[in-house]
Amino acid sequence: MIRIIKQIIRGCGYLPGVGEHPGTMWLIVFILMGGMAGAMNQNYNVLNGIVGGSIFMGIFILPFYLYGAYDRANLSDELSKKGL
Repeated sequence: MIRIIKQIIRGCGYLPGVGEHPGTMWLIVFILMGGMAGAMNQNYNVLNGIVGGSIFMGIFILPFYLYGAYDRANLSDELSKKGL
């Protein structure tokens, strides 16, 4: 389990052979869109809406991002073993 978490953390940043995680910008965009949608909700105050909308969107988007980070870290390890 610790190895998986370390691979995910590595995969979120720059890795030799594969570069930066391409989904980082999209993760931020989608979480901001969720926050904006929550802010426009008339049933809550603005701050609660922003936080709630961001969390709601993160619940659905973050697993895909983290899986991609894990997969990228494994790919980088395979490429370094092959000497590429």
